[in-house]
Amino acid sequence: MQAQGLVEVVSAKTETNAGKRLRSPLYSVKLDTGDWFGCGFDNPNVTKGDNITFNFKEGQYGKEMDVNTVVKAAAGAGSSGSSAGSPAPTISGDQRQASIVYQSSRKDAIALLTVAAERELVKLPKNGGFDALLGMVDDLTREYALKAINPDLSEQSSVEVEVVADE
Repeated sequence: MQAQGLVEVVSAKTETNAGKRLRSPLYSVKLDTGDWFGCGFDNPNVTKGDNITFNFKEGQYGKEMDVNTVVKAAAGAGSSGSSAGSPAPTISGDQRQASIVYQSSRKDAIALLTVAAERELVKLPKNGGFDALLGMVDDLTREYALKAINPDLSEQSSVEVEVVADE
């Protein structure tokens, strides 16, 4: 039989369930179909995200991959065959960069609001406080992302900063 799909997990088990050390890793691979395939002690030489096709058989311990038949498909190709999943989305370099900027901006917005809340610098309404907080996170994320994408380094800070010496 043949299977095809995107690799979600590559496992290299080094001990039995009883804790006994194995002579070498026991490999298995999980595809985006949800199916696990045992490889025995043979390294399948695949990584998460690889789109692979291979032969397998039903064995005593489930589906057993023939690692000698593993073929990696071209990057960005979707899974099919025994897979019920959809093709992996293709992300351009610009989209990837925008995603990185967004994630970083969101993390920074959350960090700033955490400190502000700990120091009671922000007041949230008793009703709808969580929604208000999420709104603040969204607003700060948007502001940080826009500044990161198009920074105006000539802009002067309007907030005076007081430096306090350690005593």
